[in-house]
Amino acid sequence: MQILKRHTDWFKVRTVRGKEGWASRAQMERTLTEAGVKTTFRDVLVEDYLHRRLEFGFALGRFESDPLLTAHVGYRLHDNLLVELALSQVPGEFSSTSLFYVSLVSQPFPEARWSPFFALGFGKFHNRPKATLVSAIETDADVANAALGINYYLTRRFVARAEFRQHVTLIDFNRTDTYNAWSLGISAFF
Repeated sequence: MQILKRHTDWFKVRTVRGKEGWASRAQMERTLTEAGVKTTFRDVLVEDYLHRRLEFGFALGRFESDPLLTAHVGYRLHDNLLVELALSQVPGEFSSTSLFYVSLVSQPFPEARWSPFFALGFGKFHNRPKATLVSAIETDADVANAALGINYYLTRRFVARAEFRQHVTLIDFNRTDTYNAWSLGISAFF
């Protein structure tokens, strides 16, 4: 039989006669290989987390007093360094804000299940006031940010993440604004 796909502990298989279906891991482990040996399947382990290359995730939190939704994708450059691309949306009461930034993330203890991290990033900030505000002006600016956070390896391919990030918007030569954000989220890795 040929294994076509695997989702958690379920396998999509095809028999030599071309019949396809799904089988549980327990059923698959009771089958024998062509050599007559029982089949075994490797679980995703902490070592897979430590050697991950790609991860993506979502987080919810607060941007000052407004709700925050962030999606990020990261690529591991080295054991301790990750480059990350993030897009955040802040649907505020008086305005909506979008943030798009790239960060360099450093994990001093990448081998730990609890792994703190530090990040520095830069990107774009866009604030669009609600139509009900009189004389409100849209703001487009560059943004720099710094973050402190912690990752916790949960199980299989999932990591919990908590972070605090401070954004500094560079509006013009005479004006910068600072915003604090915190978030909790989950990531999956490959």
